[in-house]
Amino acid sequence: MEVWIGGLIRHRGVVEESAPTLGVVWIREHGTGLRLLIDLGEPGVRLRRCDSPQAPR
Repeated sequence: MEVWIGGLIRHRGVVEESAPTLGVVWIREHGTGLRLLIDLGEPGVRLRRCDSPQAPR
């Protein structure tokens, strides 16, 4: 998945866990291996499925 914030790609990775009732997902970021919590309720945040895992731009 790609995480877009304010119209820019901020992270790319695999969704490991989601909590739809809380509006959050955890992704494992490609390249760094960090596990990130993404709050989908934050203004300007959106997820997009990507075809190939690449490092964030």
